[in-house]
Amino acid sequence: DMVLHGDAGPASRFAERASPGDEAVLIGPDAAYPGEHAGVTFAPPLGSRLVVAGDETAVPAACSILERLDPRAEGVALLEVPRSADVVEVAAPAGVDVRWLPRDGAPHGSRLAPAVLRLLDGHPGAPSRDAASDPDDEDLLWDVPDTAETSSGRPYVWLAGEATVLRRLRRQLLGGLGFDRRSVAVMGYWRAGHPGA
Repeated sequence: DMVLHGDAGPASRFAERASPGDEAVLIGPDAAYPGEHAGVTFAPPLGSRLVVAGDETAVPAACSILERLDPRAEGVALLEVPRSADVVEVAAPAGVDVRWLPRDGAPHGSRLAPAVLRLLDGHPGAPSRDAASDPDDEDLLWDVPDTAETSSGRPYVWLAGEATVLRRLRRQLLGGLGFDRRSVAVMGYWRAGHPGA
């Protein structure tokens, strides 16, 4: 699955011109590789409740995550897409509620951010000690904890998509709701108004 965004890069250029039967080769280690490698951004603690949330650029990764979950997994997936027609079937365990959030003309992030906060507001807590030191850096687009951890029955949260929306969500989760930064993985795939980001 690929998000088309014009002739801005080789992947999108290929996807714009691809026809059924065209071949693509991807090279690099994956989760099955026995050695250390980068790129594994979903590594929740065993048995933790999950929240998987993202926009249309995260849908391929989110669907892959959902399809590979242990059948006993529990949680919620919140997936914002441009239109109702963009909703696709995804195989997820029975204990994972997949909620599609079509914008249908609404601004980007306007469905995802409130849905995440409504879902997680049931997990209040004291402000995280990390919140004060959380950088408000425009270049902070990727923050995946080395060691995932959850506490007090809180879920493990995986967020991916537009960086500005995710940065605000992360700040609210760490500061307002007291989540430990080791239980929140954030991947800013792109930034509105910055074609190279």
